[in-house]
Amino acid sequence: MRGDLFDDRMAGGRLQSRPRHFAVARKGSIIRKRVSVFMSSTTLISVQEYLATSYRPDRDFVDGELQERNLGELEHALLQTAIAAWFWNRQKEWNVLPIVEQRVQVAATRFRIPDVSVLPADQPRQPIVTTPPLILIEVLSKDDTLRSMRERVDDYLNFGVQHVWILDPATQRAYVCNLTGF
Repeated sequence: MRGDLFDDRMAGGRLQSRPRHFAVARKGSIIRKRVSVFMSSTTLISVQEYLATSYRPDRDFVDGELQERNLGELEHALLQTAIAAWFWNRQKEWNVLPIVEQRVQVAATRFRIPDVSVLPADQPRQPIVTTPPLILIEVLSKDDTLRSMRERVDDYLNFGVQHVWILDPATQRAYVCNLTGF
């Protein structure tokens, strides 16, 4: 069926699909319409290309696909800042290092960017976090839902993060996540 709707051509080593145009006419009618059928396609990139590229804003990378993150607005930013500041003010006492929006490699082909990561202070500093943080915290943006966070939380837990929190500024609720649920 795909061959009926799309003209597939190789360009620059990649398969590109262009929509074919169809003429639509009714018998006995002079009305003719030209209809284009479009289908979105995802271009997969390598881990190396992801790591060598800067994105503004930064994006998650999941199995070759770039995923845009919902950017927060003022309430999101205020809560994210307050959380990071709260841990920052206790970093010596608790021997932790809080960081915001840092790439975390949760699997060989998966990189997530949590809102706040809390690392052991003595953890070696690397451009990308590759060992499980002590705590990962996500602040829901207005377009986020708990259901949409499930895959992300599963990535964190399967990576070995022991404490994953989701904070919802709209409802002023916090969720502690583990392998059995929220």
